[in-house]
Amino acid sequence: MQYPATVNLPRILKGKTWDPEPITYKLDGAAVNLTGCQATLKIKQGTTTLVSMTSTPAAGITLGGTAGTIALLLTATATAALTTCADAVYELELLLADSATVRSLMVGRVSIVEEVAV
Repeated sequence: MQYPATVNLPRILKGKTWDPEPITYKLDGAAVNLTGCQATLKIKQGTTTLVSMTSTPAAGITLGGTAGTIALLLTATATAALTTCADAVYELELLLADSATVRSLMVGRVSIVEEVAV
C-alpha cells in the first residue's frame, strides 16, 4: 500500500503568482509516466475549500507526461482573491490513466499570507 507523502507547500503570497517548483512523481527512483492521468489539488481551511485546481480541464495543474512532473500555478489575480489563512491543508490526488484508481500523492500544510512591505 502506498501512502501519500506529507510535504508542506511554499506559502502563497496574496496578489503574487504562485508557481512552486514542479513535483516529480517517482516510484522506486523512476519517474512515473503521467500521460493520460488527471490531477486535482484542493486547499482547505476546515471544511471550506479555498482553492480547487485540476489538470483536466487545465485549471492550475500541468502534468509532464513521461517526465512525471506536476506543475502548480495560481495567477496573481487568483491569489489576490484568496482569504488569508495560516493553517490551510491541501491534498494532491492523481486519477490514473485506467480511470479507476485514485491515488493520494501528497498532503500537508500551506499558508496564504499578505505580502509584507519592506
